[in-house]
Amino acid sequence: MQLWLPLFTIFAYIAAAAGFVRVYRKPLRRINPLWVLGILVCACQGHALSLIVSLQANGHLNLSIFNMVSVNAWFVACISVFWLWRASMALGGVVICLVSAVAVALPLVFVSDKPFAPHLSPGMWWHILTSIAAWTFISLAFLHAALYGWLFRRLKRKQLKDISVSSLVSLERVMMLQAVAGFILLAIALLTGWMFVDDLFAQHLVHKTVLTLLAWLALGWMLFSYYIREQRGLTLVLEMCAAFILLLTGYVLSNVILQFILNH
Repeated sequence: MQLWLPLFTIFAYIAAAAGFVRVYRKPLRRINPLWVLGILVCACQGHALSLIVSLQANGHLNLSIFNMVSVNAWFVACISVFWLWRASMALGGVVICLVSAVAVALPLVFVSDKPFAPHLSPGMWWHILTSIAAWTFISLAFLHAALYGWLFRRLKRKQLKDISVSSLVSLERVMMLQAVAGFILLAIALLTGWMFVDDLFAQHLVHKTVLTLLAWLALGWMLFSYYIREQRGLTLVLEMCAAFILLLTGYVLSNVILQFILNH
């Protein structure tokens, strides 16, 4: 891959992060965040082109773990454009841009090749697409949860003056809607995996299956706590983080061990 494209993308993400920092630190001067979103859109376009190049390797689709992490980060960045126009969400934009910049660099630093068979059944394609979509929404919910927890603690300590309780409530609702979408998509991904993946509990898949199922149950418990038990506050943040860590361990960390440690 030519280095200028990913380097441009990384620079654009960092520039967007710096812009969101400025928006967050100077809310009273009413800096319009739309110009920062313009930089983010350019970064997303560069990221998409970088993915097209990195996913094509030796005539096959290269679905290495860090390519998939980069794909997920790109989806998160693209979807976040629709809500980062609000100045109150600028801090979330900083986190998303920095994470996306790192995700662009990972396939360049840790080069690996995981060929993907081009002839797949429609059911397998549904499994792959719903898995990516579930990852995207759960990642967004996790980022919202982290931001919500940080703002909640600062507001409780009276360290914030420009954030109201209603803003936190809105942030909490967005987080839960994203968690609901992630929960439904992850359920579909598990169902299609059970239907179309050969031997879902094979030795190289059992840890992913079990941890993903545990993440789905943890996410379901969080939704039950919110909508049925009417639980609020930092408890929801901890439950969301637990579900995300289980999902992260089941897919990302296990694939890193398989592709980079055991193979060598």
